[in-house]
Amino acid sequence: MKNIILILLIFLTACEEPVTEESLVDNDSDKKNGSIAFEDNSYDTEIVLERRFSWSVNKLPIKVTTSHEFGAKERQSIKEMASRWEDAANLELFKIGRVKKNIYFSNLKEYYSQDKDLGIYIVDKKVDGITNSTLAVTQMIAQEVMRNSSSIHYEIQHADIIFNNFDYSFSIDNTQGTFDLESVILHELGHFLGLVEHSESKESVMFPNIARDSVHRELHWEDINQVNSLYSDHRRNYKSSNENLKQGKMVIITIELSVDGSHREKITDLE
Repeated sequence: MKNIILILLIFLTACEEPVTEESLVDNDSDKKNGSIAFEDNSYDTEIVLERRFSWSVNKLPIKVTTSHEFGAKERQSIKEMASRWEDAANLELFKIGRVKKNIYFSNLKEYYSQDKDLGIYIVDKKVDGITNSTLAVTQMIAQEVMRNSSSIHYEIQHADIIFNNFDYSFSIDNTQGTFDLESVILHELGHFLGLVEHSESKESVMFPNIARDSVHRELHWEDINQVNSLYSDHRRNYKSSNENLKQGKMVIITIELSVDGSHREKITDLE
């Protein structure tokens, strides 16, 4: 009986696959090719690149239409807030002139797929994609034009600003219970220019929350630095290198300004 058990043990040992130098090389090759998913984050080798968005200086000033639903004084206020950003960048960024009939689409995506104008609209109907906590939303289409080891630069191709007049009211004269139109448009024009991320500083106009009856119509030093990094300081470098990628990836950027601070910044590939 002992002899039978001994024979079985010898047989099973001979059947085991030896660990060879070749098998070790294959496993290392799999790791190098990234085909092994490590649960330990310390093995994560994914590189996160900074994303930068701006209009090509060759397209400045940006021609923007405004909805006829804005009154003459409100349209003048929009121009004045645009000039705040222009003064900060020492550059003519906007040409806000033509007034067009207000358009309404039931879905937010249709504002870029169906309307070719770059517009500032105010909508008093429900729009799919705009939540009831959203004061206004800026939506942009951008194309990748430059990439290096640390960042990706996108050129904005289209942008719209939509005010949510279905859930909220806006004014320029501090009417009680309304939101200050100039504060909101100053914020949204920052996104329109490419300041995608919201600021953590309450002093910045790019802070993601605006309260009723509050007024914030002046740029903070952080806002000034941000717009200069995209245009005034960056102009020469970007102008000389924006031909690096002719057919880069197209993305949609959707940025919401909320009443409760639950801001959303969403970037997805354009289908």
